[in-house]
Amino acid sequence: MASLLSVAAPVVFNVIHGLEPDVQSVTPNFGTEAGGTQVTINGQNLDGATSVTFGGVAANITANSSTQITVTSPAHAAGVAEIRVTTARGTNVGNQFTYGAASVVRPNVAQDAEVAGLVAAQASAAQRFTTAQVTNFTQRLESLHGSGWGRSSFGLSLATDDTRKMARSGNGNGVADQVISGNPLRNGMRTVGLKAQRVAQAQPAPANDLPDLPGASTEEARSPWAFWVNGAISYGRERSGDADDRYRFTTNGISAGVDYRVNSWITVGTGLGISTDRSRVGNKGTRSDADSTVAVAYASMRPMQGVFVDALLGYGVLSFDSKRYITATGDMATGSRDGKQLFGSIATGLEFYRTDWMWSPYARLEFSQAKLDAYTENGPAAHALKYFDQTARSHKAVLGARAEGKVAVRWGHIMPQVRVEYARSFDEQNEAGLAYADLAAQGPAYTLRGRAMDTGRWTVGLGGRLLLRSGVELGVEYTTNIDQSNAYVGSLRLGLRVPF
Repeated sequence: MASLLSVAAPVVFNVIHGLEPDVQSVTPNFGTEAGGTQVTINGQNLDGATSVTFGGVAANITANSSTQITVTSPAHAAGVAEIRVTTARGTNVGNQFTYGAASVVRPNVAQDAEVAGLVAAQASAAQRFTTAQVTNFTQRLESLHGSGWGRSSFGLSLATDDTRKMARSGNGNGVADQVISGNPLRNGMRTVGLKAQRVAQAQPAPANDLPDLPGASTEEARSPWAFWVNGAISYGRERSGDADDRYRFTTNGISAGVDYRVNSWITVGTGLGISTDRSRVGNKGTRSDADSTVAVAYASMRPMQGVFVDALLGYGVLSFDSKRYITATGDMATGSRDGKQLFGSIATGLEFYRTDWMWSPYARLEFSQAKLDAYTENGPAAHALKYFDQTARSHKAVLGARAEGKVAVRWGHIMPQVRVEYARSFDEQNEAGLAYADLAAQGPAYTLRGRAMDTGRWTVGLGGRLLLRSGVELGVEYTTNIDQSNAYVGSLRLGLRVPF
């Protein structure tokens, strides 16, 4: 009996390893309808490309590597064509090529210093708005430490009829006993200096204007309500990255509020803040003008003598007007966008008092988030850009110390102040999507990625007030800081107070 032996044919499996192609840029991204344009496609995992199509029409591949493909564009009708890059590992879609006899040069805007600087300036302006308002409200909160009596102040402070008498007499703990930040001289502190007694004897104070003694209470004679205004001008220069996209800025911030002393351990308040920012990018006319209006709630808590906990929370709206120099043509493009911001801080510290001065170490945590709405520029149709929604987040940890003193002289009082801070900023990576306006329907074609920053910054502030016997007061405070990237910011506060 014969036997039959059958052998099955072998089965072969082709296993392909690797990542799908990732196209990052197409240069140029335009050409004539007749085709023939040499196009360079850059990206990752591009080796082994089997086809590249423009609107479904195959292009001739002339060179191919893992990071670059060079092709010749095929003929195609006028309009926008989608580019598809196919390898054995997959297909990449989403990039575009514009056909048309009137095609113009459209550079990669993600590499344009004017664009990068403008985007960075708008995001940084929102953060500076936060800094301006946190600083203004923090100074108000500092004036509520101790017993929690924060006197009304406009500019730096406001003297009432009674406190004006005390200022002229050189006695009391009213306006004459306040230092530049608005802090009243605490119980137990006394004015010292040259011929201080002679000043006091020149116009003796009435009995009802005697200074508070340690442990004494005058709460019944004081109003728990107080009104205040504070403001500053900041200026400086920064840069957003490795490119030459430096920008200069000037930021103004004014805050006003009302607070209520609930009891000896807590004061609460609310206020409004208005800020403006003017940023200049490069020297060709690119600029950003911004405005901010915010509402803030705040509280100062004094759980025990010499200990404080301050907190604030703010929310506001942003408005930007921009003007951009178009590098390719020398024209200008303009635009406007809105936004919203949320910010807050919490601080705690100690205060130590001596007979003629006090000093206070403190720590503070801050956060901010700004959401900028999308907008489209007005300008030459081929070069106007659309900027998509953008979010910028930042966190900051601050360690600092401040000291305040008071010296009496023949013609009034001199009150010096010094402050030193070290702040560590943790800026999250943020992305700004852009596209040429006439192609924006396809979504962002370019992405500007702001680097996640972990930056240290030192701040030193010096200031003082001159309080004349008439009750008129002049104040000045200057702060400067510099970070690890050599960007600097300066802030100047000027105050004039006239009692009434």
